[in-house]
Amino acid sequence: MGIIPGGAFVYPLQNQFNMKHRIRVAGILHEAGRILLVEQGNRQMSQTRWSPPGGGLELSDTDIYAGVVREVREETGLDVKPGSLRYISEFYHQRLDVLMLELWIDCFP
Repeated sequence: MGIIPGGAFVYPLQNQFNMKHRIRVAGILHEAGRILLVEQGNRQMSQTRWSPPGGGLELSDTDIYAGVVREVREETGLDVKPGSLRYISEFYHQRLDVLMLELWIDCFP
């Protein structure tokens, strides 16, 4: 196991390619047709982007729902209750040599 930028853990995935993977959770908070987004920056590249609050699972998270509650609190200060798993995405992040798995979960105040 190792750590990648942003402090998220990378879990070794045992396969013929010796590929690493990262699990990221994001909270979908919506009200009156609007979705909460947070501005996230990459200081090294001087870039910013807007995305739902979220981040990598940590070893202390008991499951993906505990992870999304923690991440939303860390990034917004809001305490939420997790709902349904809404969206799953996976992609290979070439620069980090990591297979990313993103799980978007409905969250409610």
